[in-house]
Amino acid sequence: MKTTQKHLISVIIPVYNSADTIRSCVESVIAQTYKDLEIIIVYKPSTDNSLKILRSIHDKRIHIVEQTEPTGPGGARNIGIDIARGEWLGFCEADDTIHPDFYEKLLNTAISTNSDIAMGQIYVKGKPFSSLIKPGVYSTIREKYGLLHHGASFDKLFRADMIKKHNIRFIEYVRWEDNPFLFSALYYGKLATVPGATYYYNPSEWTEKYCNKLKADITPVATSIMNFISDKNLSGSEIRFIQKRMVDCFAVSFISDSSVYNNLMRIFGNPMFLRMRYYKQKLRSFRKKIFNKNKQKEKQ
Repeated sequence: MKTTQKHLISVIIPVYNSADTIRSCVESVIAQTYKDLEIIIVYKPSTDNSLKILRSIHDKRIHIVEQTEPTGPGGARNIGIDIARGEWLGFCEADDTIHPDFYEKLLNTAISTNSDIAMGQIYVKGKPFSSLIKPGVYSTIREKYGLLHHGASFDKLFRADMIKKHNIRFIEYVRWEDNPFLFSALYYGKLATVPGATYYYNPSEWTEKYCNKLKADITPVATSIMNFISDKNLSGSEIRFIQKRMVDCFAVSFISDSSVYNNLMRIFGNPMFLRMRYYKQKLRSFRKKIFNKNKQKEKQ
C-alpha cells in the first residue's frame, strides 16, 4: 500500500524515565513504511538514562524538546502540538510500539474518505484490547462516540488543522489525559475506522499509588468533558449517551468506589444509568470477593 501524495505526519512522544522501552518505541516509528514524518520527543528530565538513549538514535526526523514544567503527559503532548509542522498528528507512548504500516494505513484511509480522524486497533500481548473494528466512516454523535471503549489518542491519526482551529488540548497535571482531547476531537471531526492498523500497547502494572491517582483524577476529567459539551446544543439523550461512554472509557474500574460514584452523580446530574452501573459493579465486586475467599479456603 503506497500513498500517492506526501502529507507530513507529526508523531509526538512524551518521555519520562523510559530507558527500558524508549529505543524500541522510537525505532518502531522510524521503521514506518510511510517516511514523511517528524518525530517530536518531549523529554521530561529523568532519573534514568532515557536522554542518553534518545541521543544515540540517529535520524534527522527526530526533534527532542525538553518539558520544563511538571504538567504531566498531557502537557508534554500540548508542547508537541504547539510546535508540530505536520498536516496530521499522531501520538505514541514511550513504552509502546507500532506496526510498520500503522501510519500509512491510517493516512490512506483518512485521505480517501476525507475524514478528520482515523482510528486503528490496539493490541495487548497479541490480542485485541477491545472488540475488533470494522471499516467505516462515521459522522453522527451516536456513531462516533458509540465506537469508544477507551479514551486513548495513540491508536489514531488527527487532522492538525481541526485540532488547532478548535484549540483542542490535553488536560494537564492529571491522568486519563487523553479523554477530554478525544471527546472534543470526536465532536468536531469525521471518523474513519481502519482494521489492520495495529498499535501495540504495553501497559504497566497499576500500583496502589497509581490507582489512587487514577481514582482522584476521574473527577477533573469528567468535569472537563462535561464543561465542553454543556454548550454544544446536544439533546438530553445525546448527553446521557456521551456520559455512558465516559464511564466506559475511564471510570468503570472505580465506579463501585462511593467517592467516585458520588462525584460523578453530581457532575452528571443524577442519572439513572449511573445508579444502575454502580450497584452492578458493587455486586460484581462482592461476588469476586466471595469467590476469592472460597478459593483460599480450598487451598488451606
